[in-house]
Amino acid sequence: MPNATDIKYRIDSLDGGEFQTLCDAYLCCRGYGVGYSLGMKTGTNKTAKGNPDTYFLSADGKYIFSMYTTQQTDFVKKAIEDIDKCLDSSKTGVDAESVSEIILCYTCGRLTPGEHQQLINYCADQNVQLTMIGLDQLGEDIYSKYPKLARDYLNIKIGSGQIMSVDEFISGHDSNQISAPLQTPFMFREKELQEATIQLETHNVLVTVMRVFTDMKPQRSIQEVCPEG
Repeated sequence: MPNATDIKYRIDSLDGGEFQTLCDAYLCCRGYGVGYSLGMKTGTNKTAKGNPDTYFLSADGKYIFSMYTTQQTDFVKKAIEDIDKCLDSSKTGVDAESVSEIILCYTCGRLTPGEHQQLINYCADQNVQLTMIGLDQLGEDIYSKYPKLARDYLNIKIGSGQIMSVDEFISGHDSNQISAPLQTPFMFREKELQEATIQLETHNVLVTVMRVFTDMKPQRSIQEVCPEG
């Protein structure tokens, strides 16, 4: 069965366009939402000139810029150049004050703690948060948290498919038009839902009994309708 090392090896063999496509999907899974890619030619895995490679919008309306690189040599120099591009309003079209975070995704595995801190401080001096995602973190996260990315972008299948997230299970189940959908609202049971949530915090199994009320009158028995004799 494939492991995290196999995933890292496969990521490291991707070309620039494939790496960008994977990272866009990865950041979406991490909660950044759907990004707007500038560094890819639409409908292909070919890179294009763009500053940044992809951008996201935060909840407060600020921009999150991401840059992707598979460069192995002079990485710190390349990273600083990418950061400067993200903060250059003549290239991005927005003021540096509108940028809240810069994400660097990279495959260079020989980054020293000092070089890492240098880049963090470089952004901090400009009041911008820097998030660095290297090959090790990317591989471990895909293996343990987002195995579907390994399947869809790396052609690596992890596990037997019998264990999946709740969202994946519901999506797969509801794709069958014959099955009764699971993605349905549970209405008028706010009190019961709250009680169930409290119980699940201290118990592994929860069994509930739902009472169904009806105004239908009970049917008379055959004996009552047709008494003997």
